[in-house]
Amino acid sequence: MDDERIEAGLGGVGGVGASGSAASPESADLPSLAPAADQAARDEEFTLFYVREMPALVAFLIWRGIGPTLAADIAQDTMLAAYRSWNNLDAPRGWVRKVALRMWAKLAPRYYTEQPHEHLPEPSRVLSQSEAAELVQRHEVLARLEALPEAQREVMALAFDGYQPTEIAGLLEKNPGTVRSLLRQARTTLQTQATATDEGIR
Repeated sequence: MDDERIEAGLGGVGGVGASGSAASPESADLPSLAPAADQAARDEEFTLFYVREMPALVAFLIWRGIGPTLAADIAQDTMLAAYRSWNNLDAPRGWVRKVALRMWAKLAPRYYTEQPHEHLPEPSRVLSQSEAAELVQRHEVLARLEALPEAQREVMALAFDGYQPTEIAGLLEKNPGTVRSLLRQARTTLQTQATATDEGIR
């Protein structure tokens, strides 16, 4: 059922790969079936979710290895998909991350994974310059994550986002034991890199 809802949401989104811009939640083409009061309550609930989760979703995508500008675009399109499916979402926080990962999987062949830079990217229509600065300030960590294999980086991005191994397994449709193994391998690699860096400084 969740996969059907995700596909329905994705099917209704133009996507950053199609037009280079995403519509705002207010412009979604939705049937006016609910009474005005119910619609207003629905919109208010979604708005609170959007304000709380949008920066976190962008940050998660950056940890995943996507450049800040593209991450913001994918997050915006994901939120539009969430708005369209809002009445049917039981766990929207996990749902938007799953959809965002699927959007990235479709777009990835046309983009390269951006390396951390000394200079911040131009602000996007969603991510301001100050927000971009805050999100990419951990330059050294991003550079280390870049060296991880894709599977390890994906689970680490979700771990940084606050998810437990069993939750990550559910979102990625992986065995919990596999997720724990990937996390262990990634943390070992990151610790080795940190140790080597510290020794090089001495």
